[in-house]
Amino acid sequence: MHPHPPTHPHPPLQAWVVAHMDQAWRLMNYSYQLRLAAVARGDTNVTQGLIFGPPEHDTCHDPGFYYHNNVWFWRGMVESAKFLRDVCGAMPALCPAGLAAQAPVLLAEAARFRSDIEASLALSVTRNPDGSPYFIPPFAVLGMKPFTSMIAGVLEEYSNFRYYSELLGADFLSPAMSTALQEFRESHTGTASGITRFDDHLDDMPSSYYMAAMLRDDRVSRALLLQYGHLANYMSRGTGTATEQIPISADANGLWRDYLWVYLEGGIDQCIPTIMMSSIATRWQLVLERYDEDALYLAAGAPRRWFAPSGGGFSVSRAATRFGSIDLRVANAVAAGGGEDATAAVAFTPWPQGSAPGVNATPALSLRLRASAPGLALMPASVGVVGDAELISVDLERDRVWVALRPSGGVGTACSLTVTAHFG
Repeated sequence: MHPHPPTHPHPPLQAWVVAHMDQAWRLMNYSYQLRLAAVARGDTNVTQGLIFGPPEHDTCHDPGFYYHNNVWFWRGMVESAKFLRDVCGAMPALCPAGLAAQAPVLLAEAARFRSDIEASLALSVTRNPDGSPYFIPPFAVLGMKPFTSMIAGVLEEYSNFRYYSELLGADFLSPAMSTALQEFRESHTGTASGITRFDDHLDDMPSSYYMAAMLRDDRVSRALLLQYGHLANYMSRGTGTATEQIPISADANGLWRDYLWVYLEGGIDQCIPTIMMSSIATRWQLVLERYDEDALYLAAGAPRRWFAPSGGGFSVSRAATRFGSIDLRVANAVAAGGGEDATAAVAFTPWPQGSAPGVNATPALSLRLRASAPGLALMPASVGVVGDAELISVDLERDRVWVALRPSGGVGTACSLTVTAHFG
């Protein structure tokens, strides 16, 4: 595999900063002021420091201290601070005066904000006898009784459909909290073949955040159920289209995947989030990023059948990431002495110098290697890395090999490497 020069997916950054930085700062500052007002409110209980507001369009009449809103305000503050630090720090003449100096202010407030949200969750979450989290209420409140079903009423349905998905999407929760939230909805009538339920129908419109959380938490079987359940039972066969919602049962004519309400959904038959779900899921199966890590997770959601020696392996080319573009090809072969040998070839090309200020040009790589048969185990001593990288560690529990990029041409240059391993 040969590194290739990437084409940056965005217009020149300088032009964007000149055209939009003033408006962007207004949005950043508005969110920051909402947080300051929340602190000035002076609450000392479960709502301390949390922003009050409507949860979404349909339920705007029922505002509250919703966790999904607050974690996204927090995420926005963190990412805004990174942008100001990296972009305005690199090109101060193009940014309004003093904006780069706002980065540490936002980061410091975001840290305090995170502490307030974590403290609120510690008070509101219902726990198992062993202390592990069991039920997370959608908003900050003491003593909420856990839902009996995710389709029991409006609050339950909207939590299942959107609030919980977006709570996961900001990548704020600890792995224990994240997994508990997913398992609760899955065990309380929240899904059908992995698809999100809403009352007597299905609604996968904002389900991609569930997919991301499943892969982050190494819940590969649930991620595959969502991905393939969506393909098989939500999307229209032959066209790949999807509506915003579909009925669970066949209609009066015995048709499946028909409009839930013809009079209403005739105008929203091309629902982009549901149509894109399968493509996004496939991308994340192969190449996954996280906000706060300088790392790329490769083949994180690859099913075992992809590793079958008879299948020829799998690959992805020119996958665009915030670090640069990456190629990956993985193939297993039957080992001469029994078991399977895995070979993974990787080529990584960072974005041209200066086009992405603050972005790490040598992200760590977490490569998932699996045997096609679950009875075969990864042999740590067999793992080898050649090329522009060195081995960091082997995670036997998750079949992951961590490597550090060491470009022979120096930081900022393209590199290629090959990882090999044996399963026996």
